[in-house]
Amino acid sequence: MSQVDGNYDCVTKSPMGDQKSVFTVNSNGDSFTGQNAGAMGSLVLGLVAGVICFFFCTTVKNALGYDDSLDVFGIHGVGGIIGSIGTGIFVAPALGGVGVADYAMGEQVWKQFVAVVVAVLWSGVGSFILYKIVDVVVGLRVTSDQEREGLDIAEHGERAYNI
Repeated sequence: MSQVDGNYDCVTKSPMGDQKSVFTVNSNGDSFTGQNAGAMGSLVLGLVAGVICFFFCTTVKNALGYDDSLDVFGIHGVGGIIGSIGTGIFVAPALGGVGVADYAMGEQVWKQFVAVVVAVLWSGVGSFILYKIVDVVVGLRVTSDQEREGLDIAEHGERAYNI
């Protein structure tokens, strides 16, 4: 499987002269989209995923109130799901894709959907297990004094901003 991935990094110089990445805008089309969905299918999926990912990051996240400061789920999770399922549509030879053996669009979209569900469950269960292990071993919360002081000083020993 390949990943069609476009990154835009904005890099700036810090006062110390080293480069620090300020932000990354990431557009993702997961699965084997670039190889099998064809150029136009990949472009359509990228445009659709971009709009839906933007909506997820700006509207759904705020409505549901979940903590995703870097929009990892809104970009990679949602974009990957759209790309993976959408590949089942755009792999059709009639839409410019390369096709797969015994291709039937409904059947292929169903296979892609099942694969997404398996991947989400696998990732979710694995993440939950790791979350619990880390919670038991080192804990997941800092003290309220450290939180009040700021994690840049309490955890990293330096001030992030001199305001």
